[in-house]
Amino acid sequence: MTEYETARHVVDGRQQLVRTSKESVQNDERLLIVTDDDRSALSFPTEDNTPVTSFVATTDLTNSSLALFQAHHSSCQRFDAYQILRRPAALRVHLCTEPRPADEECQQETDRSTLLAFKFPFDGSTLSELETVVSSECRSRFGPAPNGGTN
Repeated sequence: MTEYETARHVVDGRQQLVRTSKESVQNDERLLIVTDDDRSALSFPTEDNTPVTSFVATTDLTNSSLALFQAHHSSCQRFDAYQILRRPAALRVHLCTEPRPADEECQQETDRSTLLAFKFPFDGSTLSELETVVSSECRSRFGPAPNGGTN
């Protein structure tokens, strides 16, 4: 799948960037948002207006669905997704962390937190599962990544 939109929020330090009050969710490091109830259960404990909060708030969930991923990583690493697959009842997202380019300054002992949001152009009410695969490289062994991030 290559037709989707993204938003990203990165902060220094280890922070929880999104939470859900839904009791059925056991891991709020990856969230599938397909209804207004799902969205209203979200809270963003950091700044009120970030690229992700406005992205989530303005998404029309009658024709779209959202997936949110948060991770803590070294500031010398980049957290991103490199491949997204839609299956009949599941969405599989390949996430990755890889070293930043050598010309970017960073401090290995400093942590960052990243929140990635993806908007998909379909009603996600038929999806029952959000699968993730995590890799140490942001490219597919099956070929180049169609979409890559810069943060």
